[in-house]
Amino acid sequence: MVYLSRPGTADPQHAVSASVLADLLQRAHPGHPDAGALSATAARIRDHQRRYVAPPASEGLAGADPDAEVALGEQAARAALDAARLKAGDIGGFITISSAGEALCLRLIQALQLPSTVSYVPLADEGASGGLQALATAGDLARRGPVLIVQTSSGCAPEVPLARRLLRADGATAVVVRTDPPGPGEVALEVRDFWSWTESADAADVGGGASREFARPDEAADAVRTAIGRAPWLHRAHPGFALVHPGGPRYLDAVGEALDGIDLDGCRAVLASEGDTGSCAVLRVLARLFQEPPAPDSDGFLLGVAPEHSAACRAVWRRG
Repeated sequence: MVYLSRPGTADPQHAVSASVLADLLQRAHPGHPDAGALSATAARIRDHQRRYVAPPASEGLAGADPDAEVALGEQAARAALDAARLKAGDIGGFITISSAGEALCLRLIQALQLPSTVSYVPLADEGASGGLQALATAGDLARRGPVLIVQTSSGCAPEVPLARRLLRADGATAVVVRTDPPGPGEVALEVRDFWSWTESADAADVGGGASREFARPDEAADAVRTAIGRAPWLHRAHPGFALVHPGGPRYLDAVGEALDGIDLDGCRAVLASEGDTGSCAVLRVLARLFQEPPAPDSDGFLLGVAPEHSAACRAVWRRG
């Protein structure tokens, strides 16, 4: 088992409401096959806020900005290190999640001045389940020392469905993973019992950018219900808290329906104020839990469901 300190986050300066973004997308894509899903999603989230590294372009979202991702990633990482009461030199493992790949990982190692001996693993942003996969990888690395995870996101690929573009936002999220429990007066999230499920698919269907995104909100909801039914313990659990990837209104609705109305207020609040910032958006829900903590030793779970992969883990809120 491993322990997570309070995550660090960083958000870009350009704020826009989901209603403004929806209007941009509707004007730029008249008669688009996704128009129905776009309108339905827009009706539910018009008051939501999104932040981007550049003002939304006429087509709805600007392209990726690697330099901005490095700056945001460094800011989030330093906040996570401060929360864990660690210095950069204490880090033994480093994991990044970004479409920029190894280049961003190496730039952040230099910017943060991590040890030259740090073990690093650059991961691609594989959607809603990627943050859980990073935590599982960090659990293996943590035997060498504390592990820092940093996930960054900017821009939106053209193949991403229109309704999904309303949910996406730019930003960076970071967290420290370690094997030692919280000390006196400290709190941490203990995570254990990782579960993972990979869908079978033709090789030709795997690896494209669109494969990380659900085509329609109802498709996402169906996948969430299926994943909860498959998890060996999740559908039988009665958790005190739920940290679910904020993948959209229907996505969260499906979790609530499958788990008998479990409290998802924190997940919905993150979706409304910050949006889906990528694989580690679930850690932004964890950051909110640190602000309004449950009772010590409360049981909970983390869950992320992507089109080709689902992941979950059990969690316990610990106080030293």
